Amino acid sequence: MLARALESRDGAYIDCHCSVFTARSLLELLDGLLELHMLPYRLERFHVAPVGSNEMSLVLLREPPDADCAPARAAIRALLERGVDSEGLALDTPEEHASAEQQGEGLRIAQLQQALAEMKASTSWRMTAPVRDVVRGLRSMRLRRP
Repeated sequence: MLARALESRDGAYIDCHCSVFTARSLLELLDGLLELHMLPYRLERFHVAPVGSNEMSLVLLREPPDADCAPARAAIRALLERGVDSEGLALDTPEEHASAEQQGEGLRIAQLQQALAEMKASTSWRMTAPVRDVVRGLRSMRLRRP
């Protein structure tokens, strides 16, 4: 992966990415996106990375554009509060859980705002702006129908 990224640095277009999340941080990110009305999905299942693995799995189900995000957020917060995934496996180690509880709401908001700013500054966000504009226009036309 690093070799491909270095090729990209030299001007070649290489579609690659790497994201690092803990189980808890991924759920918190999903909750934040729902809170900002930027995720038209609900979490159906979430499975933490088994010991020795580096891949978590989740199943997202698309919601209608006008769906209330409160039930989806409540389901995610329930997993966070219980500290387990859909199968009952622990989300984090005792050390991760302690540090997560120490984070204040202000820090969480600042992190969400930073993530949103980074996303909106990305090339893919700028390139997909026309598509989002068309979707918004179609939704507003649908809402205006008698």
